[in-house]
Amino acid sequence: MGFAPGEFAGKVAESNTLFFHTQFKPVARYDRAFRPQCLQGLPCLRQEEAIAVAAHYRRIWAEAKGVLAQMNA
Repeated sequence: MGFAPGEFAGKVAESNTLFFHTQFKPVARYDRAFRPQCLQGLPCLRQEEAIAVAAHYRRIWAEAKGVLAQMNA
């Protein structure tokens, strides 16, 4: 928790390198005239798309639980 801004560490799955620790490079130049109001909002998902995404998530979750159950059996 004593990291500097932009500094982070993590653990990598399925890799020869188990842990990493790095820091983002500072921004050298940026547009001072930029304002967040210039960004357009993300498009809203239609109800059917949201339902399909939720169903896909539940299917993947069930498959992962099945794989873990087989590994522990």
